[in-house]
Amino acid sequence: MTNTTPEPAKKPTPDEATKVLNFVDGVLGSAGHSVDDPEARELLRKQAAGELTGDEARALFRKQQGLD
Repeated sequence: MTNTTPEPAKKPTPDEATKVLNFVDGVLGSAGHSVDDPEARELLRKQAAGELTGDEARALFRKQQGLD
């Protein structure tokens, strides 16, 4: 019988996380946007580093901005 349990996702290396952030900055920049807020950038960094999920980062951002 084959094990169908997915393996846990590997945490990105610091270099991989930096590449993700550079990609995000490039995509946003090509559309004339940027993320300049230091707290928002830290959430992006943590998400890129695998420290937060997208849902967790979004919830924290909304809380920081007083949206929830």
